[in-house]
Amino acid sequence: MAIVTAEEMLRGWLAVIRRAESVEALGRGYAKLGRTLTFLQGIQILEFNLTAQRIYAELKSIKPRIGTQDLRIAAIALATDVILVTRDRKDFGQVPQLRLEDWTRRQ
Repeated sequence: MAIVTAEEMLRGWLAVIRRAESVEALGRGYAKLGRTLTFLQGIQILEFNLTAQRIYAELKSIKPRIGTQDLRIAAIALATDVILVTRDRKDFGQVPQLRLEDWTRRQ
C-alpha cells in the first residue's frame, strides 16, 4: 500500500474523531483508528521516496486531470514498478506507463 493511501485512511478516522458528537461515537472512532494502525503495521508500505518524488514532479508538469493524492499514488506505483489496483481507470489511465488492474471486474 502506498504511504499516501495510509495517510488518507488515518486522516479519515481522525476526522471522524474530531466530528464525534457523543462519547460513543468518539469511542467508535478511536477503535477504528486503532484497528487501522494495527492493520498498517502488518503490511508493506510503499514510500514516497526520492524516485517517487522525481516522478511526481514530472507527472505534475504534464498537468493530468487527476487529484493530487492520486498523482502521488501513481508516482509511488511507477517508482516501485508495481501494478496499481484500482477501479478508477478514468483518472489513473491518464498517467503514462502506469500499469492498472481492476479486481472488481474479475469473474
